[in-house]
Amino acid sequence: MKLFEQSLSGLEIITGELNNLIVEALLDDFQNGLENAFEDILDQAEEMRDSVEDEQLFDIGATLYRPLSLGVDHVLKLYAQEADNLFAQAMLGWGRQAGLESEYPIQNGLVEFRESRFSPNAAKQSLFVPPDWSVYQDSSIVRREGRILGSFDRNIAALREDILFFAPGDGVYNAIISNAVGCSRGRCAAIGTPGPFNYDGLVYIYRIEVPIEKLVDECVPLQTLAQFRMFLPLEQIIVPIGLTAKSREIPEKEVVSALLNLKENRVDHLGRRGAGRLSVSPRDVYTKTPPEQWEPLVAVCTANAFKRATIKLREEADLKTAHKEMNRIINGYHAEALYFDRDLEIVEEKAKIFKTTLSVMKQAKPVLDSVCFLRVRKHG
Repeated sequence: MKLFEQSLSGLEIITGELNNLIVEALLDDFQNGLENAFEDILDQAEEMRDSVEDEQLFDIGATLYRPLSLGVDHVLKLYAQEADNLFAQAMLGWGRQAGLESEYPIQNGLVEFRESRFSPNAAKQSLFVPPDWSVYQDSSIVRREGRILGSFDRNIAALREDILFFAPGDGVYNAIISNAVGCSRGRCAAIGTPGPFNYDGLVYIYRIEVPIEKLVDECVPLQTLAQFRMFLPLEQIIVPIGLTAKSREIPEKEVVSALLNLKENRVDHLGRRGAGRLSVSPRDVYTKTPPEQWEPLVAVCTANAFKRATIKLREEADLKTAHKEMNRIINGYHAEALYFDRDLEIVEEKAKIFKTTLSVMKQAKPVLDSVCFLRVRKHG
């Protein structure tokens, strides 16, 4: 029947202890040992009740937060698979263009910031609010070495307790994230790069949003949405729209790969303000084109991109599994209430919260985060 292949909420604890007591009693007196030890066995079983209940709480917690744990694991694997730490690169890259540049070289995942390398001019242009450097004066690494040294990598920070961990709540982390979320920079770009094919098109990048205000109106805790957010796409949805017939023949994956694998030394900034060796800057060439010539085309491309992003969202979302997971948790609440003779009203309330959360998740939609004009030309 395979009843004992998995933990049954502490049952394995009490059965193991009772088995040992029975064996000891029989070894001590094969004829009457079990009868003599009966009272001791009952007392021992009663004492183990607390341990069993604690184990049940652990199992309940693992059940309730299983979706959230799976989501966190997915995100961690997403970043961990990048050899050069994708998250740290993104944070440092944004901080650099906003005026907060780290020291070089960065070794063993360690990052050093100095107030002297902060660029006020870049910060003004990007509306970047720098961290309060005085907060770090009491940290052990600053007191010992006189420098702000830390890491964005949790594993490195855990091994080196003497360094800073740049995570939510830290001044550097909060300053970079706040600027990245609130700043309009990086929303639009025009890029040229060599590649294995010729391409001219727009690449739309969408993030997934759900109508959180409906949860607030229904007094549903936002933690419930976070618990099941993993069943919606966690990564951005990228939709390339070719502007020519030949460009539309290029497979979508190849276009996306060309954009995501750009090399800094092989990128031509088509929207730069400076003319360089040219008589007119690329930006001026674009701005001199009458809007009535390109606005209708952009409107059509944008509408098509949104339709395709919506289709991708529906394909990648796994709301059926989310619904099954919610039912599994509700059944756990129901069984717990029956076992401990608790009011079923709590179960009904939790079911209502899950129903509202699932309804909101079904209303998730792609929101345009940025768009890029991409021009790829074959080598030679």
